[in-house]
Amino acid sequence: MISRRWALLLVVLVIAWPAGEPRAQFMTHEWVLTAGGGLSDPTGTFEEQMQLGPHATLSLGRHFNPSWLLSLRAGYYTFDSEPAWISTSGQTEAGFWVVELDTRLMLYPESWFTPYLELGAGACLETQYYADTTGERTVNVGRPGASGGVGISMHRERSPFAFYTELVYQHFPTHNGSRQWLRWTSGLRISIGGRPF
Repeated sequence: MISRRWALLLVVLVIAWPAGEPRAQFMTHEWVLTAGGGLSDPTGTFEEQMQLGPHATLSLGRHFNPSWLLSLRAGYYTFDSEPAWISTSGQTEAGFWVVELDTRLMLYPESWFTPYLELGAGACLETQYYADTTGERTVNVGRPGASGGVGISMHRERSPFAFYTELVYQHFPTHNGSRQWLRWTSGLRISIGGRPF
């Protein structure tokens, strides 16, 4: 009885395997170029200093299998200071150049509506502007940090274009506190050599 069950399982696997293989080959080893923008909302102690601000991002990634994407992303984030913080510190604006290596896990890669999880690590270069200067910016050295969030990618079958939207938390610790914000980004992904996710 046991040998029959194993034989039946083997037959089912052999029949099912060819049906899934072409799709896996079609979706593997594709490059994805992503451009987006949105708003960043400071959180924690950083919320007391800065206001909601815009950002723009650009990334290049590669699918190593249908569910896993690894990408290098660069972005610029800018924030205006809160009035109370301006009167206390004289700082009127802050900007961040961020470079991150992030990984994305696609939960339903075969679907046109694909949710995903995202984790990243990188560094930021902060520029600060003070009202009492002559327009020169103070530049702080790069700081390591991490990010994590969720997103949704939407595309038509076999189209090289996909629309995405995501919500990601970014955190960069500093010697005198931290820089953290929740960013909402939407944009377009262009798949080079396969279907986008």
